[in-house]
Amino acid sequence: MLMTEAPYTLPFFESFAGGKGARYWASDVRRGNSEEGFGFTNLYYVDNDKGCALYNSTSHNGEAVLTFGKISLSGDAIPFLYFYYYALPGEAMKLKVLAYKNGGSADTLKIIDNNALSGHDGWLILTVRSGIDKVTTNDTFDVFTLQGVCIRRQATSLAGLKLGVYIVNGKKTTIGK
Repeated sequence: MLMTEAPYTLPFFESFAGGKGARYWASDVRRGNSEEGFGFTNLYYVDNDKGCALYNSTSHNGEAVLTFGKISLSGDAIPFLYFYYYALPGEAMKLKVLAYKNGGSADTLKIIDNNALSGHDGWLILTVRSGIDKVTTNDTFDVFTLQGVCIRRQATSLAGLKLGVYIVNGKKTTIGK
């Protein structure tokens, strides 16, 4: 499915409050029967907004895709994607997070295999780099600590910085795993 509206801008946020999506979302059943797929519900939630996207599978090997529109990553030195998901340790299901670049090629950002998880059922947060941070640019920028100490002048990359929060071009930027 091709979504052609103008790109969303950062920060992009969706809570599915009240069991509804505030933006255009599409679900496609890749394998399984027509009753499978994603929907929205107000029965399960993590942040008191009474909403989430929910995958419903009626077969053992069902597979569906939840998609939304294009997001412009301009202006963010190292974009991240983070969201909550409900983990079911020991269950034979996987959550695969993909990002499609301009031109249509897909990068697998993360695969969560519930069968390999241990512990109790419950909400977990997933944070992944977008993979777009490898793009090179001729632009330079200064990097500051949160205390205002300049640690790089006219930098062209954030490579080699320790994990943490920095100020880059006047914006908070998180360096994470």
